[in-house]
Amino acid sequence: MTTIPHEKSTLPNGIRLITLPMTGTEAVTVMVYIRAGSRFENERNNGIAHFLEHMFFKGTQKRPTTLDISREIEEVGGEFNAWTSEEYTGYYFKVTRPHTELAIDLVSDMLLHSKFDPEEIEREKGVILQEINMYRDDPRSHIYNVWEAVLYPGDQAGRPVIGSPETVKSFTRDTFTNFVQQRYQAQGTVVAIAGNFKTPKVAEIVTSYFKDAPTGAIAPQPTIHVSQSMPNVLIHHKKTDQAHFALGVRGYDMFHKDRYALQLLAVILGGGMSSRLFIEIRERRGLAYYVGTRADNATDTGNLATFAGVQTDKADAAITTTLQEYVKIADTPVDIAELTKAKEMIKGGMLLGLESSEERATWGGVQELLRNEITPVGEIIKRIDAVTPQDIKRVAQDVFNKRALNLAIIGPFQNREMFATILEKHFR
Repeated sequence: MTTIPHEKSTLPNGIRLITLPMTGTEAVTVMVYIRAGSRFENERNNGIAHFLEHMFFKGTQKRPTTLDISREIEEVGGEFNAWTSEEYTGYYFKVTRPHTELAIDLVSDMLLHSKFDPEEIEREKGVILQEINMYRDDPRSHIYNVWEAVLYPGDQAGRPVIGSPETVKSFTRDTFTNFVQQRYQAQGTVVAIAGNFKTPKVAEIVTSYFKDAPTGAIAPQPTIHVSQSMPNVLIHHKKTDQAHFALGVRGYDMFHKDRYALQLLAVILGGGMSSRLFIEIRERRGLAYYVGTRADNATDTGNLATFAGVQTDKADAAITTTLQEYVKIADTPVDIAELTKAKEMIKGGMLLGLESSEERATWGGVQELLRNEITPVGEIIKRIDAVTPQDIKRVAQDVFNKRALNLAIIGPFQNREMFATILEKHFR
């Protein structure tokens, strides 16, 4: 499978519709993506995009309660969910083919006619606060927030998507309606539908249910303002038996020509149980239970980081070993066999994922929302296959230098200088 059939159309109000018909399945997934994430917040309303995602499930004029919404989808064996990221929010309904219109009806009703009842807002604050506590009590989850904070200090990109207890407690109904007016506009909306359906009929249904979407302008994404001239360390002090760290650098955005080389670099370093860091840190040295490297990108930034959970008195050894592997891959070209394995991992994961209607709708919808185009699968494979060992070395040399290093760590530590010295000592 090197092609994904899809069509793009634009509704009269400006909403973009991506249809991805599939055969051999009874499933239909309806995804709606809104250009409304935490990057569009400020210090006072940090967390509103995520909280708003919750509130869209709390009742409309037609379906007054959460139970009314959930009952309708569950009565037909469907499922639904939503999530918020830095750059967008996604809403997801999956049903069998005969209930496609119901899924479109439900998600459009939620997004266009939610009540934002003040009593529900106050009740949901308790839920969000417990969600914040849950993540903060789980260092393996919370390390991602600390990592973003060290990458983008003082910038909205460095604040947690979920917000803080202080901001969440302060939200009123006006906070929600103001953010909806700012971000939930047709111009910043993509509806992506994948599964077993007839495109003309689905397009007609979507046009009908979303015809009343507001058509105001949306502001562009705020620019990130970050400068770094030395290694940066951020410690989240917590009494734990295990230290959790993220060690890496800012990388490339989703438009950069070397983004695939950086992704391959991450897989070689820490993608799977046969990767360099997994073998060195876990199998040979027994320093960690989990260790992995990932490369993430957004429209205007990106990063590469290794995450690991280690015994607190072994944190320095694990960090040192990670740095040594960074240096090694920047100094010595990777073996062809190792690079080929990484390519097959990425391509195989992508192609297997695209067998499902959920992943296919995500693939089309997110690309259209953030890139304003959909890169064909065959072209992605071509670009991955074109990466050479010399490209990996060149990219590693570009991103890995001590001035660009960042370390986020959770554990019973106080001495920031100790970790800063490790970063200085073990890198160029």
